[in-house]
Amino acid sequence: GGSEAYSDPRIISLAQDQAMASVERLALALSGDPTTPGRDAMIQGLKQALLDKASNDSLALQGVIGAFLADPGSPLGQHLGSLLAEIRDPEVEGMAQQMVRSGNPSQMKAGLDVLGGLRIPSRETLEITQQIIRQPSSDPDLLMGAINAMPVVPMSRQETEETIGGLASLAAQHPNEGVRSNSLFKIAEWAKDGQDL
Repeated sequence: GGSEAYSDPRIISLAQDQAMASVERLALALSGDPTTPGRDAMIQGLKQALLDKASNDSLALQGVIGAFLADPGSPLGQHLGSLLAEIRDPEVEGMAQQMVRSGNPSQMKAGLDVLGGLRIPSRETLEITQQIIRQPSSDPDLLMGAINAMPVVPMSRQETEETIGGLASLAAQHPNEGVRSNSLFKIAEWAKDGQDL
């Protein structure tokens, strides 16, 4: 029968190999001359092909996650991060949450970017982002990432008011303009009525 074909590791690894080949082509395209005609279209095409593979095959997804984690701050990493943010998979969400918990600022920012793109209303993501927002950390990029990634989840009236209150104090007092405006936009997402606003 056809079932033993699936136990052949060469077939299983094919999707991952194809994904990694696409990742390498993407890295090559990104490192090339930005003025090359058709470069942007080629990058988009490679990202779309990778998105299709990673959405439909868990091994391909693991390959893309591995390539992203290797250097999330690089141009390749940023493209892979935006691609992963389109795959609403628990594995992607868990990876991003772990990055934010790592305590390493560049990992944290990359993880927050992915969570911000996923927009999954998870209690866990809310808690992780609130922890960052509660520490008036010196790094405005981290704060902006946390505010942006913070999901709106149904909560008790009191918890909602506390959350809005924390954002309001950032909006009023933080020296960084981006942090203040991000806080205002997030308050608007949380506000259930005119009274909240």
